Amino acid sequence: MQHLIEFLIPAYKRYDGVAEAALSVAKQVSANCYENVVRITVVDDASPRFDRNYLVNSLGSMADLVNIESNESNKGMSQNIYDMVSNSRAAFCSVLTDDDWLIDGKLSEIVKNLRSIESKNEVGGLFTPRYSYYETGELNCVECKPFSHDHLIENGPIQAMRHCRNGYILTGFIFRPEYFAREEWFDNIENAYFPVINLGVILSRYSLLFLDRKWFHHTVNNEVHWESWGADEVSQHRRLYHDYMDALSFLAGNFKSKDISPKSKISVSWYEFYNYLREYSTLAIPIFDRFNIVSQRTFRRLAFKFSILFFPVYGVIQVMKNKYLKRIKNEKIH
Repeated sequence: MQHLIEFLIPAYKRYDGVAEAALSVAKQVSANCYENVVRITVVDDASPRFDRNYLVNSLGSMADLVNIESNESNKGMSQNIYDMVSNSRAAFCSVLTDDDWLIDGKLSEIVKNLRSIESKNEVGGLFTPRYSYYETGELNCVECKPFSHDHLIENGPIQAMRHCRNGYILTGFIFRPEYFAREEWFDNIENAYFPVINLGVILSRYSLLFLDRKWFHHTVNNEVHWESWGADEVSQHRRLYHDYMDALSFLAGNFKSKDISPKSKISVSWYEFYNYLREYSTLAIPIFDRFNIVSQRTFRRLAFKFSILFFPVYGVIQVMKNKYLKRIKNEKIH
């Protein structure tokens, strides 16, 4: 029998986090008798001193509900998750990273919503806002919330370029594994922002449902294991910036190479341009470095060159906008 959804938990060096993520789903599977509906798979990516018995003991009575596998050698995060998605046989899958968890009581909501679209093959999946918290439990921000209400996003290259950014946080995107960006992801397997590519490609072919729900707890500013992306935090941020911009460039080039109208190509270029601009304003990287550390693919993009020219104006607009919003907020208080 095919499971409705499989939660894929890629693991590396976070033994307690893996158990917490798996238990957040397994306890709800048990409580709702979803053993034939929900599957949980953990794949450890050859963590040093990986101890399967320790993980099994941490899961306690829920251990039988969790499939635990481990790679013989380290594949890297992208390849590990790519293989997990490739091997999934569920109708839908969702990556739950090993420092996140499913909020209590939400699994039944997920199942209900997936059943409502299961027979609608034109819908590739759904995503929710990402509620990001510090380890203290304090809310840091809410990301990936393009609408203030539930909304079905129609497929196509324009919407894909507009909304691809909503895939950058792995947890919170539920999609059909048979629809995933198999070739495009594989061709960019070293890109840290493979989730952006995956969501963008899926949305270019199938519609996606945005649900304004709080289903997952996403942790930020905690210990990460990004050693392969750089020796220190600065190097890692430069690599992430490079890869994000390259992911945008790849998608834009991919979409514009399709047989679409000139008007659609202009719209794709506009959202490509806007996504570049928005990324400039979010990273603490010296401004001139932002132009120098991108890939050749990115640097060749006309939209990227225009974004460089327009960035100073965009910065002024953002400052004026923030001042205006602050003034309005103060007026409401008083």
